[in-house]
Amino acid sequence: MVSDVSGIGISPARWTNDILDIDPSFNSGMTYSLGRPSTRYSEFAVYNAAGLNGTITSYSASSGVEYINDSTIMIDWESDALSSTDSITASIHVQSPRSWACPVEPGGNAYLTDLVRHTEMVDTGSGITATLSAVSQISLWRNYAARAYLQSSSTTGLSVNLGLQFEDKSSSWWSRYADRDYYGNPFFSYDIDWDGDGQTDQSGSATFDEEPVPHDKYPSLSTWTSGIQTSTLSLEHVFSVSGNYLTTLYLTDGTETTSLQIPVNVVPEPATLALVGLGGLFLRRRK
Repeated sequence: MVSDVSGIGISPARWTNDILDIDPSFNSGMTYSLGRPSTRYSEFAVYNAAGLNGTITSYSASSGVEYINDSTIMIDWESDALSSTDSITASIHVQSPRSWACPVEPGGNAYLTDLVRHTEMVDTGSGITATLSAVSQISLWRNYAARAYLQSSSTTGLSVNLGLQFEDKSSSWWSRYADRDYYGNPFFSYDIDWDGDGQTDQSGSATFDEEPVPHDKYPSLSTWTSGIQTSTLSLEHVFSVSGNYLTTLYLTDGTETTSLQIPVNVVPEPATLALVGLGGLFLRRRK
């Protein structure tokens, strides 16, 4: 993150935010430090970058600040309260509208300039006009919720085998580990409710099918081809009784959880059916 910029001063110069794939709404606040300009006046304003709605919620100065509207304040640095002050703080709140179209695709990011602006203002005698400005970006990183796909399904008696593929996406993949993410967590974690009773019957994790290679600049780090990564695995379960089940898989990438429902029809093998029939005949004969 950039921590400062030249000019009249505003810090931080970039506000980085992670947003979700499934619900990419935005509702957050930020506090900026505004440095003293070379002129008497300056203006601090928040803009609706990418369609977001921004408002100024507070500032640290007790006086010497004129409220223009919800998104703009004028600062008099030669006022009694601010004459010996090098900087003040101003806080904003940014929220997405109900029908907001997120400008970032899942697994990607975007840098949106001019979220807030701190501008030197000069009194020309006929009015106050803007001269030099310093701006701050908003950076949006959108998660790509892990996807699960059923590749194959087979049953043998009461035993069921599911061939699954997991999918995740990022603009770049690198880690301190060869089989886990940078923080040591699994790339994929899953829970399975095999019989649809709402209880987890099996849990596990999976890594990428692609083998990592050393990072170009940092050989101690592992890196993968950027973009979509997949993991294929085979899971087996033996049911206690025959029947029609709705197996549910819950898959997480550490940020969001998605689910996949798989209808499973389990019937006894013919030999088992024959034995059941003979048992029934035997019971009837004893009667």
